[in-house]
Amino acid sequence: MEDLLATESEEDVTEFQIDQARLPSHLRCCSHTLNLIATVDLEHVLTTDSELSNIHKSVIEKCNFLWKKENLPKSAEIIQNILGHSLSRPGATRWNSLYDAMKQISTIKEKSCALHKALGLKNPLRDYEFDYMEEYLSCLKPIAEALNMLQGNNNTYYGLLLPTILMLKKKLQKLQQNIFQYCKPIAEELLTHVERRFENFLMLSSPDAERTIIAALSYPRFKNKWFTCIQSEDQSRLKNLFITVLSKEFNIPLNIDDALFMVKNAKEDEFFDYNDAYGNNNSSSFGHPRTKAELSISIFFADESRSLEMLNKYLEIKNIFLKFNTPLPSSAPVERLFSFATMANSPKANRLSDQNFEQRVIIKANLNYEKN
Repeated sequence: MEDLLATESEEDVTEFQIDQARLPSHLRCCSHTLNLIATVDLEHVLTTDSELSNIHKSVIEKCNFLWKKENLPKSAEIIQNILGHSLSRPGATRWNSLYDAMKQISTIKEKSCALHKALGLKNPLRDYEFDYMEEYLSCLKPIAEALNMLQGNNNTYYGLLLPTILMLKKKLQKLQQNIFQYCKPIAEELLTHVERRFENFLMLSSPDAERTIIAALSYPRFKNKWFTCIQSEDQSRLKNLFITVLSKEFNIPLNIDDALFMVKNAKEDEFFDYNDAYGNNNSSSFGHPRTKAELSISIFFADESRSLEMLNKYLEIKNIFLKFNTPLPSSAPVERLFSFATMANSPKANRLSDQNFEQRVIIKANLNYEKN
C-alpha cells in the first residue's frame, strides 16, 4: 500500500484500494499472559486459602530480608563469605526473576542458620518453609521455563509459541499426579488458568491458532513433532491446513483429467488396504502423497535436519516460514531494545521517529563495542 500511495495521486487511489488497507492483526504478548498467570491468577489462589496464604507471605517476607541485606556492603560481604556467592535480587518487571531468586535461596538450607545468625536476623527460614519453597518452585517451574524460552533473544520465532503452550499444558497435567503437602491448589489452578488464558490457541480452530499452527509446522526446529500433544483427529485437520497453504505457493492448478484420475484411483485403492491387516501402518504421516504440496511436506517432515539452512532445499516451505514466523511471540526482545537505546520513556522522546531511534541504537552499540 505504501508503494501504491508513493506512485499514485490521491485521486487515482480508488475507494476499494483504501478499504483494503488494513493494519496487521493484533498479537498479544504471550510472555505477559504467562506473567499474569504467575502473579494475578496465583494471587487469587492464595487469597482463597488462608493457610497457604500465611505460609507464602512468611516465606516472601523472610526472603525479602535477605535480598535487602544484599544491598548493604557489609551484609553483602558476609553473604559472600558464608555462601560463596551473592544473592540475586528479583526485578520489578519480570516475574521469573522472582522465581530465580527464590530458587537460589532454596539451595542454602544447610547454611541458612549460620547466615541468619551472622546477619543478625532473629527469624530464619524454617525447615517447613524450605519444603514449601521446593513445592512452590516445582509447581511454577513449567511456567518459568516457558517464559525463558519465549523471552529469549535468539531463535524466538512465532513457530515457538504453540509447541511451548502445548508442552506447558502437558507438564502441568503431569504435575497433578504429584503428592503435595502445601501446593496442591496452586498446581490445579495453574493448569486451569493456562487453559483459560490460552483457550484460543489450545482449541486449534481460531484464526490466531491457525497462524501459530502454520508457523510451527514450517519451523524446522519443530515441524510436526508436537503432534504427540494433540488428538489424532486434529492432526489430520492441521496437516490438511498446511497442505492448503503450501499449495498456494506452488500455484499449479490441477487439470480435470488429473483430478478424475486421482478420484478413480482413490476408489480402487480402497480395496488394497494393507494397513489394518495386522494392525501395522508403514505409510508416511500423509499417506501416499498425491500433490506436490503433500510430497514436499512429507519429505520436509522426514528430513532429520533442524537447522534453518534446510529451508533452502524447500523454497515453497521457506516462503511460508518467512510469512508466518515474522512476528515475535513475546514483546520482551523489543522492550530490551528500547531499554538499550535509553531515554525511550522520557518526555524528550515522546515523538521519537523510527530513523532517530535506529540511530540511537546503533550509536549505543558502537560505544559498547569500543569499550569492550
